Amino acid sequence: MFSGHKATARAKRCLKYGTNSENFIKCFVGSLVIPPPPDPFTLISQLNSTPVSMIYDNNNNLYVTVDVPNSGIFIIKPNSSTPVLWESSQPTTLNLPVAMCFNPTFTQMYVVDFGNSEIFIIDVATGIITNELTNTNLDYDPNVFPNGPLQACNGGALNSSSTYLYVTNTDPNWNNVIRIKLDTLETTLVANIAYPILICNNKINNSFFVSSLTTNSVYIITNEGQSYPYITGGEISEPRGVTVDNNCRTLFVTNYNKNGTTNAEINYISVYNITNINSPTFLFNITGSVLSLPRDVCFNYNNNNNAIISNFQSKTIYSCNLTQYVKNLQ
Repeated sequence: MFSGHKATARAKRCLKYGTNSENFIKCFVGSLVIPPPPDPFTLISQLNSTPVSMIYDNNNNLYVTVDVPNSGIFIIKPNSSTPVLWESSQPTTLNLPVAMCFNPTFTQMYVVDFGNSEIFIIDVATGIITNELTNTNLDYDPNVFPNGPLQACNGGALNSSSTYLYVTNTDPNWNNVIRIKLDTLETTLVANIAYPILICNNKINNSFFVSSLTTNSVYIITNEGQSYPYITGGEISEPRGVTVDNNCRTLFVTNYNKNGTTNAEINYISVYNITNINSPTFLFNITGSVLSLPRDVCFNYNNNNNAIISNFQSKTIYSCNLTQYVKNLQ
């Protein structure tokens, strides 16, 4: 092996290259080449429409809501890269579905529809829309909701016992989170949050995380109904997606925006340890050239190591091996 100043001199002849994920250093020491680390990103699917949100069922089928040009829900089967339009999801009825959640038995899916400002309930076995939650059938106080509680709804999540559905509204004059009691349809105001996008449930303590686009914040709604900024500024920049892993110990926040002057894109996913719910700890950012306006993150039920990422601009879905990504950071 090489030693002394000659080895040092040769080791300094390092060239910096880029890959589809992270930069790496390729060093030549004589004939020795240090190869790049394995790429943690794997392409799952290329879509023809822009993906908005994602969710896995208990059979690891990946459901994806899409925007233009085909507003609807696609399914990607396990070990397949082909997105198939869920014909039973009534694509002629849906008008920009933006969020989904399952009941505990995976027999019903709740679909938040931005364009219709409604919640569709779909029987998963048949794919038929069995019910709709609208401003005409919800039970609410008109003094609190003069125009109805559903206004440009953007996100939805069930509480831990699946007795309440929490919904975010992003109408310019109506930014809030509401709660629908599913057996009586009683609807109440939970929190006023500036431009809330997606919402997710932390099943350990039945709290909720909500992304606030215009305040560069992630809010928390506690089981007691209190709401306050949980993470503000710092790594958070125009957040969209908020997701906890299967163990409810890690929070993932998608960030993207475009610089108004340079039009440069900012694409990354901030990762936080939330084991101590009262003190979130920033861990790292997931970055890489495969990220193109990342919109959502989800996990399947058999693998807590691969974060599934939807990219709004490139219309792609990637898997990120978190173990390998962290190794590459070291």
